[in-house]
Amino acid sequence: MGRITAIRSLGLYAPILTAFIIAIARPRMPSRMLPAALLGFLWTLPSLLALQLLNLRFGWWDFHVEGALFRGMPLDQYLGWAVLWGLVPILGFRKIAVWWMVALFFALDLILMPACSPLLELRHYWLIGEFVGLCVVLIPSQLLARWTLNDTHLKVRATLQVFVASGVFLSLIPEIVFALRRDSGWGPLLSQTTWIRNFDLQAVLLLGILGLSAVQEFAERGQGTPIPYDPPKYLVVSGFYRYIANPMQLSCVLVMIAWSLVLKSPWLALAGAVSFFYSLGLAAWDEGEDMKLRFGTSWLEYRKNVRPWRFRLQPWHRGDRPQARLYVAESCSPCSEVRRWFDSKNRARSPTYDL
Repeated sequence: MGRITAIRSLGLYAPILTAFIIAIARPRMPSRMLPAALLGFLWTLPSLLALQLLNLRFGWWDFHVEGALFRGMPLDQYLGWAVLWGLVPILGFRKIAVWWMVALFFALDLILMPACSPLLELRHYWLIGEFVGLCVVLIPSQLLARWTLNDTHLKVRATLQVFVASGVFLSLIPEIVFALRRDSGWGPLLSQTTWIRNFDLQAVLLLGILGLSAVQEFAERGQGTPIPYDPPKYLVVSGFYRYIANPMQLSCVLVMIAWSLVLKSPWLALAGAVSFFYSLGLAAWDEGEDMKLRFGTSWLEYRKNVRPWRFRLQPWHRGDRPQARLYVAESCSPCSEVRRWFDSKNRARSPTYDL
């Protein structure tokens, strides 16, 4: 029992202490290290949970321990593993090639995992689980962290950030709520008939489209991501941002509330409410100061015309940008019919046509 306690302690505190020592030993970290390390760590949290769920299905290893378990995995080992694979590589090994780093941590696991007996019992095919863990957890985590650190692969890393947010809000937070409340878990969703379950999932996805589109606008138009320390380089006032200033925050709140209804968990609705009040208070103040500093009068004009939580009926158009033009081919009969239709709808105005 004393050996198991020692292993649990080392499994948690050794990675945390290692990450802390590396950060202290290298005080002159790149300015983008914070978002890089944060995203690398956030990726590991839901992906390690997914790895453990796969382990429960295929039986690559077993944990022989009682108390403080998270889906059958000791909570301390879960957090220590997340730090070891999420923070330590980007803090200490960012200058070596990714594949050499992966090989190094694979070799480390070959030593550490058998040494965790009797807390951890490895099955005959545990290396398959190790390989899955490298592909699902370690490699994406470090690619996302490095791309963020070096400000490269913008579209791919924005996509990975969407997966991070989805994993945290739709999987990790519900699992934490289930563990704390010991309620029916995923039962309300799994027990539904197929068509009702599909309808619920599509409804949640539909509410998420608002946020997905906003992320796309950030990457395409703003050349940045939703992460505060990796923001767009240009003011984004296109897409849904022409109608509402906080499409991502609104989408997050609506998705969490809808997810709570699907899973019949009021505590998840509370998570959505917390997200709303955080966005309304601290996040709004911090964002407002930052945006005013970076974009000045352009930001102030935008916020004067587009509200954070209330949709406009008509899209807002920047005064310093040219009006939209409708191009109609004069020689095209169907196109001419379209022009006549527009003329009939806009007789009081003078629409601009290029023939």
